[in-house]
Amino acid sequence: MNQEFKLPVAVMARNLNPGAPLKYARVTMTLEKPRGKLFDVDGAYGCIKPILDGLKLYLIVDDSPAHIDLKVDQR
Repeated sequence: MNQEFKLPVAVMARNLNPGAPLKYARVTMTLEKPRGKLFDVDGAYGCIKPILDGLKLYLIVDDSPAHIDLKVDQR
């Protein structure tokens, strides 16, 4: 994934309209990889960074552990 996901995610997050960015969020993302081997842990979290950046524009205060409980699954 790359930065092309940041803006579409930001638009979707803005449409959720919580009024103000959430101070804490629990987020689970699932990466689906139809072929090949799965990402290692660092690679999986690196893949979703542009999505988190988009969420930070409107939905969450920050993507640091103090503000988000983040889980990345793969299948």
